[in-house]
Amino acid sequence: FPGGTETLLVVDDEEALRTLLAKALGWKGYKVNTAATGLEAIELLGDTTQPLDAVLLDLNMPGATGLEVLKFVRIARPNLKVMILSGHLTPSARIEFEQLGQREFVQKPYKLEDIGRRLRELIDSRSTVAHR
Repeated sequence: FPGGTETLLVVDDEEALRTLLAKALGWKGYKVNTAATGLEAIELLGDTTQPLDAVLLDLNMPGATGLEVLKFVRIARPNLKVMILSGHLTPSARIEFEQLGQREFVQKPYKLEDIGRRLRELIDSRSTVAHR
């Protein structure tokens, strides 16, 4: 999949997935930060002196859910691009995310090639959300 030089935040409470994504994206040239919980992600996102180009965000995490993190992103960094990674996204949850302008979702389990390709498309898109 295509690489990049942008700075990313990978948020997932599953250590194996978080580490795999961070390493794979790092090998492709991205600068990758990670967070193991929603609260850790909010803390990192709140430091607006640190540049970020995109967030890969799991939904079900301890501390703060992906939805709570996304709501924080929309306030603190409204132009930040977000890709939701989820093993289970209910239709009602999807509607709630879409009401927050979120259009980019990736179903777990996923292929690294798919994540990488879709991430590049998201970063390269002009709007803050990618439309599929």
